[in-house]
Amino acid sequence: LHVLWALLLVPLPPCAGDCDPDQLSDDNLKHTKDYTTQKSFPNGTVHAYRCQNGYQPANERRNATCRGTVWELDTARPLGCHGVGCGAPGGKDSIDHGTFRSYLFTFPNKVEFDCERGYRLHSHDNQLVDSAYGIYCQSNGEWSEPPPKCLAVVCPQPKAVSHGRVETSAGLKYRAVAHYECDGGHRLVGPSSRECQENATWSGAEPVCEEVKCSTPANPPYGHVVVTGTSIDDVIIYKCFADGFTMSSRCLPQGVWSRDPPKCRPDKQQPAPATPTSTSTTPKTTTTTVAPTHCIPLSGPTNGKLFSAEGFGVNSSVIFICNEGYVMRGPSNVTCRPGGVWDPPVAPTCFAPPPWLIILSVCLAGLATLVLCCLGLFYILKRRRRKSPPAQGYRRQIRKPGPYDACTRDEVTRLGKPFPVTSL
Repeated sequence: LHVLWALLLVPLPPCAGDCDPDQLSDDNLKHTKDYTTQKSFPNGTVHAYRCQNGYQPANERRNATCRGTVWELDTARPLGCHGVGCGAPGGKDSIDHGTFRSYLFTFPNKVEFDCERGYRLHSHDNQLVDSAYGIYCQSNGEWSEPPPKCLAVVCPQPKAVSHGRVETSAGLKYRAVAHYECDGGHRLVGPSSRECQENATWSGAEPVCEEVKCSTPANPPYGHVVVTGTSIDDVIIYKCFADGFTMSSRCLPQGVWSRDPPKCRPDKQQPAPATPTSTSTTPKTTTTTVAPTHCIPLSGPTNGKLFSAEGFGVNSSVIFICNEGYVMRGPSNVTCRPGGVWDPPVAPTCFAPPPWLIILSVCLAGLATLVLCCLGLFYILKRRRRKSPPAQGYRRQIRKPGPYDACTRDEVTRLGKPFPVTSL
């Protein structure tokens, strides 16, 4: 029994010709024939290799021989295949203003690219692509696409700023700077400069130009304020109830008033010095009324100007003129009357005429010009006609004076003869 178990445990010698085709499997190798139905190969079988599509042999010997249960190569070096080479993309070590991320230019590797700062990656047909874009080495030894390009970053033209202007230095390329400024009477809200970034956008938010205005003043204690506007150069008038004191303040370009509000007296009457008398010891008080010496300062109308040679004092006049292309609505001049009021009390405005009125004016002017031209032509032709000599075939018939030409009708009647009628 023990001998039987020993015989069972002794390993049997391998059968001749028991070479397994799976032992030849390799990711880069492929059999030259279809052996899918053959499970084993007899001893001495010579098996040829070839490389898969996209690969080429690493050496010239490409045979393996079955020796018992193992395959034996014809050379001591292992049989292998390596990928087909495509060469450097574009035939250069790098692309202009960029580099390769890897330098494996064989099948089936992918090559990606990086651009220098200030440049962005574009495909060969100038389409913007992301950083994951790449090209593949194909089994035929050619690249899937031509190499991409690194094109300079160009930011869009900055938008125009209302009531301001924008200027760029170094064009619109990477690191270019856009400078913003506002017109007079406006201040910049936002960054004064923006830089062109790598992603072809301008840094920061777009600034705006806001009109400079002063704060609306409150009435001072025991007085009041007349506000005509809060824009630059607008003037406000303070007036105290007690003594009629008046003071003006102008809105400065910094957005502040030129003068602080006055401090008005709380009493409504101004005490006068006491005058001693023999009959009374009670001091007399008088009320003094201060007449205004000037009117509230005016400002020029929008799209117009104001002229005043004498300022805004009593009896002074102010003339208003509209800019070219605008029409005035209201009085063209006002006068400061005693009492500090303007006459008339309404300031004019300047407005742009409607398009139909402009077209009508142009048509009327053209019609008037045409009429004048026709009259002039008619006058010239008439003068030439008067100066032209009569035609040769025309002769003026001059009648000789008759016997009755010097007589009057009564004399002819007395003679008893008929009165002849003659004509030229």
